[in-house]
Amino acid sequence: MKSIAVTGTIGSGKSALSRILKDMGYPVFDCDQVCHSYLEKQGMLYHQVIELLSEDVLDENKNIDRKKVSARIFHDSDLKKKYEQMFHEALKVQLKEKITESELFFAEVPLLFETGFDELFDECWLVICDQKIAIERCMKNRGMSEEDVLLRMSHQMSTEEKIKRADVIFVNNTTLDELRGQVEKVLKGMKLYGTACKKSLSD
Repeated sequence: MKSIAVTGTIGSGKSALSRILKDMGYPVFDCDQVCHSYLEKQGMLYHQVIELLSEDVLDENKNIDRKKVSARIFHDSDLKKKYEQMFHEALKVQLKEKITESELFFAEVPLLFETGFDELFDECWLVICDQKIAIERCMKNRGMSEEDVLLRMSHQMSTEEKIKRADVIFVNNTTLDELRGQVEKVLKGMKLYGTACKKSLSD
């Protein structure tokens, strides 16, 4: 049984790597998607989020508007901490259950090291890219402003610190085909690599 977490800073391409794994036939547990389901009307945290942030985060159909949530919590560190703690507790329980059910388990975990979830996994795969490229991707693909991207980056652990903690590092500065090649290289050598492979695959 082996559990592998995929992570990276905003705009680095961790979701792209997850899609590559899925295309190869490997199921990937998407932590962001699961957390979004918690916000649905029937989700486990719907009422708790409203209690914490008030009904101001609801849209006209009484759905929780994630943009309104972000606007509230990213300018209030205490509120952000309380909000994230709710999700981390629920997600940790679900992750532990899924890990024990699978022979080979992949999960995309955006804040892997920040939450301490890395301790749940056998290996941590990190996707990195140049900051300028990450900002451009977020502005183009997510419609974010440069200010918003930099704000989110400021709330995340530095890339340098994540590199120290990761087992395998993927550099995603160019094309998806190049990233796919790195993934294939790792998967083909899974029985061979370990702590000695803690380096950039672009070297």
